[in-house]
Amino acid sequence: MKIPVSAFGASAPTSASASWTATFPAHHTVKAARPFPNGETGVVMVTDHVNKTAALVKISAAGATVWGPSNYGAAHGEATDMQVSADGTLMAMTGHKACVGDPKSLCGKLSKVSAADGALLWSKEYASCNVPNECGTPYIKNECWGLQALADGGYVLACGTGIENCDGMSGTILTQCMAGETMPNPPLLVADKRPGAYPRYAAVWQSMVVRTDASGDEVWRRVDAFRRPGQAAVGEAGFTNPQGSAASEYVVKALDGGLAFIQDEASGIGLMKLAAPPVAPPPPDMSCDNDGSIAAMAASNGRPEITTCAQAAPFCKADAFVSAQVSAAVTSMCTFTCTGSCTPPGRASLLAMLGAGRRSRSQKTNGDALLPN
Repeated sequence: MKIPVSAFGASAPTSASASWTATFPAHHTVKAARPFPNGETGVVMVTDHVNKTAALVKISAAGATVWGPSNYGAAHGEATDMQVSADGTLMAMTGHKACVGDPKSLCGKLSKVSAADGALLWSKEYASCNVPNECGTPYIKNECWGLQALADGGYVLACGTGIENCDGMSGTILTQCMAGETMPNPPLLVADKRPGAYPRYAAVWQSMVVRTDASGDEVWRRVDAFRRPGQAAVGEAGFTNPQGSAASEYVVKALDGGLAFIQDEASGIGLMKLAAPPVAPPPPDMSCDNDGSIAAMAASNGRPEITTCAQAAPFCKADAFVSAQVSAAVTSMCTFTCTGSCTPPGRASLLAMLGAGRRSRSQKTNGDALLPN
């Protein structure tokens, strides 16, 4: 489908229709603006076109500055995208900065800020080897461009990882890299002696996705690039990446729970989709009375004060003697009875199991099957 150039911007609002305009002359490009639930707006921008260090400002629904711009360059480096938490109490931004102790490298960055006053809560970095300087060389760089907040409070960073130039190299690998910047058919970097390194061109970049928890600690990461069927993947024998470099630069949540990424590919613009992660089953509902089943079971074991799953479960778990079979049966009973979707295990069988467990335990120590004395 072809779209005429005249169609682009045809429906864009005019400057005269703007409700308000906010300007910040001391700062440079705005990278992203995200709404708060109460109508306020969070804006991430950079301080100037040279250093490009991060700054945030919070704007009211009427266009007035609530706080900021607050600069975070010393901790965060360059800012590229931001997110606002669902409850409006937090702001997070991504970008990149020289890794700690390694001024020629680049680490992906994630920083969290209080939305109340702009106070920096923490700033985390993601090096090419997970731990800064662990590679022993600084020349693989990570640049993060997109950020997506997740329902569990964690984040997904859309990044690129690769070699920007020959900084930090020496000896044979420097010679290979410098030749690769000028030759039409560059040599592969075979002099990289780090564990797991593979021959590759100096300018090869790959898409890198980093998943974190709510504290910014890394949960997983993966590296990808577009390649045709049969072409070797990154790190596999025969990999040369003839399609050129790749980087993830924007990420959004898909309706099916997966993640969609806009890719900067050397051959054009790409789209990458990652499947939704498996969903953990909900914990058992431990708040019910089970129509007297728990009370009867507890009473038969000398604990009439225990009448609900919530009361019984901690004692079952704390009692190292109770068998896994009995503990699972109690949990299953609570879950099925509370949801009303299944028939709970027979009370007689549970009592029989608990009774057998109690008799066996009496040989070792005093007490009963639900609560240690």
